[in-house]
Amino acid sequence: MQISDVVPGGAAFSGTPELEQLFLDGNEVSHTVENARSPFAGLPRLRVLSLRRNRIKSVWSGALAGLVGLEELRMEGNVISTLEKGAFDGCPMLR
Repeated sequence: MQISDVVPGGAAFSGTPELEQLFLDGNEVSHTVENARSPFAGLPRLRVLSLRRNRIKSVWSGALAGLVGLEELRMEGNVISTLEKGAFDGCPMLR
């Protein structure tokens, strides 16, 4: 089974604030990063987010909002052609 969407506003992860690593590799979550605002909100301790091979074409401003502890973002194997201005503003720890 593949995941194709993550509910905007962080509702999908509301019960997991201690989560430090999230691997969603090989799914179809492109709309989550392209259109949704704050789908990963509620994960302030998340350090690693892996979205490899998900057919992501763009990263919109606000898609990574609330990920203040994010240090590593893995997005290899996507077809990203657009990064909206401010797409990574909510991730001050991102290397």
